Amino acid sequence: MIRHCFIRSLAAALVFSLAAPAFAQLDPERLMRMAELNDIAGIREALARGAAPDTADEHGNTLLAAAAAAGHVELAKFLISQRARINNRNAFGDTPLMAASYHGQLEMARQLIASGAEVNTEGWTPLHYCAWQGHVDLCSMLIDLRALINVRAPN
Repeated sequence: MIRHCFIRSLAAALVFSLAAPAFAQLDPERLMRMAELNDIAGIREALARGAAPDTADEHGNTLLAAAAAAGHVELAKFLISQRARINNRNAFGDTPLMAASYHGQLEMARQLIASGAEVNTEGWTPLHYCAWQGHVDLCSMLIDLRALINVRAPN
């Protein structure tokens, strides 16, 4: 009996020590950094090990939002193919399309909209963000897609 418990404990310790590097790969901060750096291979591996495509930082910014802000279109396509929520809002109410709009990521905005991102949202909208930053081409595209131009910002 004692020998059996010892063997089970030893086996559990061995399994945990072998799995520890896999757990390190799932650290949200590390995954967010990978998204910012466009490390598609690293994120693909982390998702294969069990990370969620909607992994977020302490403010609710997801991997997709980080990719959107940086303009990493291929990474965004991959995350969307893995069922990342395209209209997910962070703690401040911002979506990945809003992040792309704020940073003037026109091609990213096109990809997000083609994948189902909402152009007209409550509160601040993607149009507010790109107008605030002076991204005229992105504003024109959103208006062409029927972005509401008379929406009042809550503040």
